Amino acid sequence: PAISIPAKSVAVLPFENLSGDPKQVYFSDGVTEEVLNALAQLPNLKVAARTSAFTFKSNASDVHEVGRVLGVATVLEGSIQKSGDEVRITVQLVDTRSGYQLWSENYDRKLNNIFAVEDEISNAVADKLRVQWNSAQPLVAQKTVDPRAHDFYLRGLTLLAARGPGLRNAVADFQQAVSIDPDFAQAWGAMANAEALLPSYGLADLSTAQVRAMSFARHALALDERTASAYGTLGILYLRRWRWEQANVAFQHSLALAPSDAEAIDQYAQYLFACGQFTRAEAEFERAQKLDPLSAIVATMRAGTLFALRRNQEASSQLGRALAIDPNFRLAHTIATQSSFGPDAAELLVRGMADPGLREKVVQELETSSSPSFVTLRSNSFAFAQFLALLGARDRALDALEDLAADHAVPEPMQIWSTGLDSIRNDPRFKAVLKKMGLPYKAAENTHG
Repeated sequence: PAISIPAKSVAVLPFENLSGDPKQVYFSDGVTEEVLNALAQLPNLKVAARTSAFTFKSNASDVHEVGRVLGVATVLEGSIQKSGDEVRITVQLVDTRSGYQLWSENYDRKLNNIFAVEDEISNAVADKLRVQWNSAQPLVAQKTVDPRAHDFYLRGLTLLAARGPGLRNAVADFQQAVSIDPDFAQAWGAMANAEALLPSYGLADLSTAQVRAMSFARHALALDERTASAYGTLGILYLRRWRWEQANVAFQHSLALAPSDAEAIDQYAQYLFACGQFTRAEAEFERAQKLDPLSAIVATMRAGTLFALRRNQEASSQLGRALAIDPNFRLAHTIATQSSFGPDAAELLVRGMADPGLREKVVQELETSSSPSFVTLRSNSFAFAQFLALLGARDRALDALEDLAADHAVPEPMQIWSTGLDSIRNDPRFKAVLKKMGLPYKAAENTHG
């Protein structure tokens, strides 16, 4: 059946860089993202997420196709021409069903006035789509930011969105931005976010990144208590330390400030998943997926929750969706094979599972081998415990989980619900680990949106 598309819905497509210098793309992408983030604050407007909207970059797709794939009634498209301290922004709002232009405008401004233009554009879109904005606050904070600081911030935003090894450079760009303009709250918030993500990509030590990210996020909020990204980052940091209630409060703040932000909804869903509230988590992942249909991470995390709910067929279909979006997406492969073990260890696991007579030898090899993939595996208590549980080494698997519970900080606490641990889930020692982690935890009902 055809999916009904809400009339109050928009995709902000990447504004075209007309500056004549391909190196200026970060600027047009960054301004696009700032407009998109402004619109995501509107409670009754569906805003397609950056991941999905940017899939149509330099892609001359017709608006009908964008509307169909992203489930939106309108697209905002435009171009940016920057020359010295002057900028010209041209935008148009187009109906995806009829292809008609609903509104267009040209803005010629100085760079130090960029936030005012972004606010004008966002308000014009809200007005055309008849979306009410009841706050006295502007959609884009009207602050005076040094244009050089804003430039570094936009460079960092592009790297932050791409994730992966570029995150280190993103942190460096945000650091430059705040050294030029120490009162730039959004740059502090983005720097906190990038710093918090480093350990997930093996780019920083977890405890060091936690401390730095926490400090940056708190500083952002001291400068501007409406910095949604800082609240989202605090939520992630509290989640890793199993401070469930503080995480819940932080995520609620983030969602109250940006109810249509797919990433904030995805993070909140991951939090609910970690708490053991699978049904609520699944509903939030579905909501995030409607805003971000082309996100491999949302599809993969939703699959993990569906596996936890024992809805295996739906879970497999979500993994298929994630791998269709990105065939090399490692997390989807990991969940599909239930192994984050690396090829050597995975091969050893398969041998041990196939031949019970080999299991003791396999476990010994795993525990003593100096092979890099085994060393990495032993450093991840969840993966190590799963490996041991799958080989029937129940006591040793439980030892690993008890070590983890004593440690009190892990990057991905939702792994405790992995089906790889099912064979030890009813053991009193496993239940004691859950209790030590404060799980399952009943998070207060969300009040956002």
